[in-house]
Amino acid sequence: MKIVFFKNEAHFHPRISYCCDNAEFYLETKLTKYKNLLVFAFAVPLFIFVVVNYETFKSNRLLLLAVAFLSLPVHELCHALYCWIAGKKVERMCFFPYKQFVTKPIAYVKPAFDVWKKYQVVLFNLFPFIILSAVPSVLAIFCPPLRMWLLLISLLNLSTSVFDIVSVIHYLRFPKGLLYFLQFTLKVTDKEKPVTIHRIMVTPKLDKIYHNCFVYSENKLTQTENVYDTDETIILKQEFKEQFNME
Repeated sequence: MKIVFFKNEAHFHPRISYCCDNAEFYLETKLTKYKNLLVFAFAVPLFIFVVVNYETFKSNRLLLLAVAFLSLPVHELCHALYCWIAGKKVERMCFFPYKQFVTKPIAYVKPAFDVWKKYQVVLFNLFPFIILSAVPSVLAIFCPPLRMWLLLISLLNLSTSVFDIVSVIHYLRFPKGLLYFLQFTLKVTDKEKPVTIHRIMVTPKLDKIYHNCFVYSENKLTQTENVYDTDETIILKQEFKEQFNME
């Protein structure tokens, strides 16, 4: 697993597009427009808590800074830890990948391309919330000396879990029988037939187009050497060539 700063997927592959046979993309965007509002809404309890209890943290400013600084990397490590528990590989962990800190995540874990079960996708997103928000809140009840610090950890993590929680709400609204790939969700057309996913991506030097095929059959995803073009892949490759001025 690589750890990178100030880089997102566009730095590794300026464009990645997918299309599929025997399936269609399933989209849910109803909550997307509320993400910015939720970012501020989740940050309000943290701000109020710190202001009200400032005298408690005043004498331990270094510890306060350390807790605030470590909350983000530990949050992402929890995502990576769940991947390890679920038997999924992690390609990289990206910190501050975007210039927009409010409208986009300030860090994320990039698992390798694979099919997930619905509960795995939900737990992948919820795992930091469970470990760093729910557990400290419960411990605060039984550990008065550390109560303020445990609640601080809980609220800090809550304020960075907005995108995870929105994703979970999306997934819980989804119907049964979908295929989850974290990057997207598919609705299978004929469940008796295999699903082929075409992944087309351009190299960072913009000098080559890669075309990979993955086949999902009998609850297993495998990369196949039988790479073939469809009407959609031909159109996508032409779009790539025009977008990046490739011959």
